[in-house]
Amino acid sequence: MKITLLLAALCLIAPIVQADDLLPPITQGQRVATCGHSFHVFTYKQVAEIAKSAGLDHQLVGLSSIGGSTVQKHWDVPEEKSAVKQVLKTGKVDVLTLSPIWLPDDAIEQFVKLGIEHNPALRILVQEYWMPNDEYNPMYPLDTKKEVDHNATDLAKLRDATMRYAKDIEDLVRGINLRLGKDSVVVIPVSMASVTLR
Repeated sequence: MKITLLLAALCLIAPIVQADDLLPPITQGQRVATCGHSFHVFTYKQVAEIAKSAGLDHQLVGLSSIGGSTVQKHWDVPEEKSAVKQVLKTGKVDVLTLSPIWLPDDAIEQFVKLGIEHNPALRILVQEYWMPNDEYNPMYPLDTKKEVDHNATDLAKLRDATMRYAKDIEDLVRGINLRLGKDSVVVIPVSMASVTLR
């Protein structure tokens, strides 16, 4: 959990590096909206606490929390009931965080388009999932009843499975950025971080 928070915090307050230029560091708090499941939404308030402890005026502007959710489930919430869609339409969001489980998840790009339409400078962070049951078996809903001895997991095989999943997420994000014509979407490598931690 600590490594997840560290990665999330760094992405919110670190400078954005692009191929042709280096933007100055972000020294002001960010206005953040989040759509996520239970393995992501807890960072919403915790990253705000980290930012505020650093003296940044961080603002929580919209949250959609649905247990076990894909991004599509958040997109399917009607606008009048979606705090995130409403705040994105105001253009007053600096960072949107999304947490898919498996792909395909077309709603990632739908949220990106909605946000960028109203704030072209919006940054979107897509958090990788980690391998439930220590295997890359992209079926939904997840098999939460399966018994797994995590101490017996072959970490080399788990790393390989995680890298295949990470490539899928990175390819998706690269395609979205190409269609946008700029690098607005980045991947938060939580899945690789969790394997490294183990």
